[in-house]
Amino acid sequence: VANRGTIEARNGGTVALWGGGFNQGTIRASDGGAISIGNSRFQPFSNGATFAIEPTGYLDLSGTLAGAGADLRGTIRPGGTFLGTGTLDLESPVVFAPTSALAVQLRGSSSADRLDVDGPVLLDGTLRVGSDRGLPILPHRSFEVLRFESREGQFNSIVNETGYAGLLFTAEYDADSLTLTTDALDGDANLDGRVDVKDLLRVRRNMGRRGGDWMSGDFDGNRQVNVLDMYVVRRNLGADLSDL
Repeated sequence: VANRGTIEARNGGTVALWGGGFNQGTIRASDGGAISIGNSRFQPFSNGATFAIEPTGYLDLSGTLAGAGADLRGTIRPGGTFLGTGTLDLESPVVFAPTSALAVQLRGSSSADRLDVDGPVLLDGTLRVGSDRGLPILPHRSFEVLRFESREGQFNSIVNETGYAGLLFTAEYDADSLTLTTDALDGDANLDGRVDVKDLLRVRRNMGRRGGDWMSGDFDGNRQVNVLDMYVVRRNLGADLSDL
């Protein structure tokens, strides 16, 4: 695609662009619309003019956006609707505005969407965290979701969109990356944000089970649900996220 006019994605629609193309006009996403940049033989899509993701728009990035700076006040989704990596290789720093969001999906124990910024990044806005295909994400796991050459600022908030209200996230900023670490209330087997009789019954039902995980009641990670796990639930019975 060689754009010299105007391309707009809006009203929930998606415009697909591919590596090897370039923009010398205007590309814009708003009102729930998405600009999707795919990976084509590892070639970037090059921007030479106006590229704007407005606060109500989306950038689905499974390839590379390169060239002139971009207005990224909306939501960036690395990998688009699938788990994957997207790259920003721009001539100016990547700026996250207060309205910007990085939306990532996690899967299993370590797989996650990741945004790679080949340059400096100025962080603000929101980090939105979802679950790939709605599958459970377990506590005490780490997921790298952002890489950069240098950083200023940080995300103002982390929003849990996994469907598991009891899942907690800690952002760990290193010199060149951001890693999310998951946690939960001890004894909250179903990850609903409270330790109650439902968790007690789940541990009792799985007592003696081998090869389980947190959601079967194995809180100490020894691959077995036993009396020690039952003790964890009883000790924390009545705990709630509001207590934190």
